[in-house]
Amino acid sequence: MAREPKSPPPVSITVPTTRSPDFKTLYVNGARTAVTPYDIRVIFSALNDNSEQEPYSEEQISIVVSPQLAKVLQELWTKAVENYEKNWGTIQRHSNALLSDETSPKAKTPKSN
Repeated sequence: MAREPKSPPPVSITVPTTRSPDFKTLYVNGARTAVTPYDIRVIFSALNDNSEQEPYSEEQISIVVSPQLAKVLQELWTKAVENYEKNWGTIQRHSNALLSDETSPKAKTPKSN
């Protein structure tokens, strides 16, 4: 009977962290994804509900990562949400209007006056 090969142990690398002078923080409340065999892209957006015009979602930034990093991020986000809910209660999910995948049409561009 053949033995199954053992998986190598996970590699852990510790590197110093610095903050870029160009570091930014953005508030977003929507996202969509696009996937290729080589990378996974998340396009983050913010809902603009200015009462003077029809509401629209404005894309803020696109983050492109390897599938391997996407898997790590999935685990980090899952742990963060679990910790949040443990401390502050269950997160009530709203409409999927601002959450979509690569099959969704391109974001609508606001009309100029």
